Amino acid sequence: MSQTLRRELRTAFEGILARYPDKFTLPEYEPLAEILADAALQIRGISRVEIPDGSDPDWLLAGGASSEEVAALNEKIRFAKEATDKFEQELAFNPLPWAENAKWTRFQKFVVEEYRKDPSCFRYFSSKRTNEGKFSRLPANPKIYQDPDLLIAIWPSLITVEPEEHHYPTVEELESKGMI
Repeated sequence: MSQTLRRELRTAFEGILARYPDKFTLPEYEPLAEILADAALQIRGISRVEIPDGSDPDWLLAGGASSEEVAALNEKIRFAKEATDKFEQELAFNPLPWAENAKWTRFQKFVVEEYRKDPSCFRYFSSKRTNEGKFSRLPANPKIYQDPDLLIAIWPSLITVEPEEHHYPTVEELESKGMI
């Protein structure tokens, strides 16, 4: 009920704002009408329906979300798909059961977060695993498939740390200390 009323209010406010083209431009109509519709509903004691994070975009549309919110969710979904596809491609996996259970959902979030930090991280992991050869300490695909938390646990150790610069004494320093 409140979503239909919200849409009706938004349409009515857009019509009112359109009567004043000298005060408002076309791109300002929709967001301003949306704000006014939300305010009118709050005055009547009807709050906007909050859709849980990770919901399907169709629910957002049904819940009266703005086009910007739907576009942001679509971009987030597209990026997650790109990250998981890149992971599967670089490590030669068949499609993984990303949303099968909480463990795989957690692993998907990890993959997306690491891909956001560095898009070439999975290529680096794959090449490092290949270069170490048959006796690599890095988990193989069956091990990752069996326990994705294992890769999450060892991932920080894969980050390369620059070695400290060591000071090697010169011949003069060694002679002054009587070591030569």
